[in-house]
Amino acid sequence: MNMKYLLIVGAALMLLLSGCEKAKEAAQSTREAASNVAEKAGDAAASAKQAVEKAGEAASAAAEKAGDMAASAKEMAGNAMEKAGDAASTAATKAGEMVADAKATTGEATKEAFEAALSAAKELAAKAAEKGAAWRDTGKILKSAEKAAGEGKLAKAIQLANTAKMQAEMALKQYESMQNAGPRF
Repeated sequence: MNMKYLLIVGAALMLLLSGCEKAKEAAQSTREAASNVAEKAGDAAASAKQAVEKAGEAASAAAEKAGDMAASAKEMAGNAMEKAGDAASTAATKAGEMVADAKATTGEATKEAFEAALSAAKELAAKAAEKGAAWRDTGKILKSAEKAAGEGKLAKAIQLANTAKMQAEMALKQYESMQNAGPRF
């Protein structure tokens, strides 16, 4: 019987030793799997970092482009305002010359000349107002022209009416030129 027990104990020891070997193999496999997972997680973190950096670079480039476009638009608006101012100045000078010519031709300004100038200015100012393009001071100038005519200052009244007419014409031209306005890329 002792032999029987010895055989059983021996077999148990063999099983125990082979079980330990299997446990060691399982532990080694687990360590290798954990190492692989850690390596892949590190790679994923590096890829995510690169994606964030690229997104930051793209956002920076977009912001720079938007800034350039805004500066270009500002410059174009400044140029347009300068041209409009030059045109208004030229037109005002021309209107003054027309008044002087009218005085020279007739000898003095007449009520009929004022009425004609006022009528033309009001008609153009109304057209500009219909389109929402009227300039700020045109109405004020028309009132000043009527006041000057009421005070008997017909030459001044004609000059003011012609200035208002010129402003209305320029407002309409500005309105037409702005119909196709927009950014140019």
